[in-house]
Amino acid sequence: MTEQYRALIGKNWITVAEVFGKEISKNALPFMLDAISDLDPASVLSALQKWVQTSKLGRHPLPAELREAINSLVDKKAFATELARKIDKAISRHGYNWDKGFFGPNGIYWENDQGHIFTSFKEAVISEIGPVGWHVVCARGGWLNTRNSANEMEQGIFFAQMREQIAASLQLSEQGVDVAKIVMPTKEKTLGHPDDYFKIEKPKSLRGDE
Repeated sequence: MTEQYRALIGKNWITVAEVFGKEISKNALPFMLDAISDLDPASVLSALQKWVQTSKLGRHPLPAELREAINSLVDKKAFATELARKIDKAISRHGYNWDKGFFGPNGIYWENDQGHIFTSFKEAVISEIGPVGWHVVCARGGWLNTRNSANEMEQGIFFAQMREQIAASLQLSEQGVDVAKIVMPTKEKTLGHPDDYFKIEKPKSLRGDE
């Protein structure tokens, strides 16, 4: 961390303390700055700002708390990136018709990437991309809209949008919202006529005539 950033972070840290009616002594500040000197300066400044917006402790953050906040942010970014990749893989794997399911001998069913069978599209999606992934698909207007967006947008833009929506969904989860209970904005599509049975390729082991 450069001396310029060190001075800027120190000044901001003192200001945050003042917001809560506290004071950081001149003797303590150098030790506090040393304790977070290996962290990205921009992340430290962002964490200080967020602390003012969200903390209920009534004081400025300690170095360990700043480090924890920044690590948590990094973990969320990594999670969002990984989940965006999972959703992209699901789109490539299942195509347009995943929400329609297959028409089998016992009615409509859905499969995940492991070949497991579900009687609900929602359950199949959650088993493959998790409840946050389900919430993101719902927020985008359903599976078909998500699939269309992936095809129509430049990949970098699509991934950026996905990461933003995943971050919003994570924030809802932190606020106590059970994102797995979110429902699709439009009714889940199913195949209602036996003729549709032949429009979708099915696993041989699950065909009604075998």
